[in-house]
Amino acid sequence: MTDDLSAGELLALGLSAANLGDLDLAESVADRLGSLASDSPNNSNLKIIYAEVAALAKAKRAGELLLEGLTTDGLPQQQEVLELLAEAIRLREAGRLPNGAANPLKPIHELAGEINLAFGFASDAADLFETSLLRLPNRPLSLLGAARAYASAGDQDKANAMYGRLLMIWSDDALPSVREAKQFVAVN
Repeated sequence: MTDDLSAGELLALGLSAANLGDLDLAESVADRLGSLASDSPNNSNLKIIYAEVAALAKAKRAGELLLEGLTTDGLPQQQEVLELLAEAIRLREAGRLPNGAANPLKPIHELAGEINLAFGFASDAADLFETSLLRLPNRPLSLLGAARAYASAGDQDKANAMYGRLLMIWSDDALPSVREAKQFVAVN
């Protein structure tokens, strides 16, 4: 990581590192973003980007802790993650509605939905994905997340509807999510 990376580049690096399991790098990126956010206290977008990277890194770390010997050590970190996400959502909702592409590139409601779903809070996740879709209609990853959340919550009709909407946008069978959607729709 170099000092000349923009906030958007740091977001991409941090989220990628967390998703690839390089939690040390993700945490370093979160620290850098935290410093940048502290230096620019009025920059809510930077605060949201920091919260996204920090929350995902903490969520992945909590998952590691919970998997190690069936311990509950990760539960306090899960609570920290949910608090970070709630603050970022508050900041995002205090601003104007999106006008064009997502900014930051990973919408906070979508990320919060993904993390809530990973934590087992399917109903909360579905609500977050629905909010994401109100703000950024037909965003494929929000449709996919909503479908998964509804399926996990046992609402097959809403899951089927979301997968159907996703298939209206994406149709390439090379994409695992398209195959997932087609399989779900075929049996439900």
